[in-house]
Amino acid sequence: MERHSDHLETIKKSILSKKNLLIEKPLCTSRKELDEIKKLINEINQLPLILVGHNRRYSQIIKELIKKIDYQSPMMINVSINAGKIDKDHWLYSKEEGGNRIISECSHFIDMIKFISKSKINKISANGLGSSEVKFENFSSTFSHDDGSVSSLMYFSEGSRSAPREIFEVIQNGKLIRVVDFKLIESFEKNLIEKNIATTLVFKIK
Repeated sequence: MERHSDHLETIKKSILSKKNLLIEKPLCTSRKELDEIKKLINEINQLPLILVGHNRRYSQIIKELIKKIDYQSPMMINVSINAGKIDKDHWLYSKEEGGNRIISECSHFIDMIKFISKSKINKISANGLGSSEVKFENFSSTFSHDDGSVSSLMYFSEGSRSAPREIFEVIQNGKLIRVVDFKLIESFEKNLIEKNIATTLVFKIK
């Protein structure tokens, strides 16, 4: 796996050689790099297909979740990510190589929020926990959507790894639908508790 600092050069090579590319998230690690990509795109007549590896939206269990949502009504979406701790000398913490854990990991979950809601995000607010050392991996953010939906992302490393790692909840019209670790859907409606087990699709790219 490339370090995130290598993504910019890989993308530039793809654009200049007009070769399609599937690249792991994130697209880049800074606003400066993003502006460089935009500038190059504007100078090229024919662009290749460039896909960022936001693969969670393609899982079978998310397809089952989408079937249960009423897209005629706004919704609340809660996403809770129990990320766990990594070594402080890991390259993900390097501003040059990884950015930070928000940049390196959280685009997955913001992409999922946009995919589940099917509505554009128009406002963002966020707060981090405590000191600067933990703010970028222990935070809560809220998103407002064009259709009136509201979503939130809580990402933390301070929790217990014995708890579920990824929880997605959709609340609307008197029901709550919950996906736990891409293995279980729970649908709560009045006094009905329905549990469906779905197969998780795993993709490996060598």
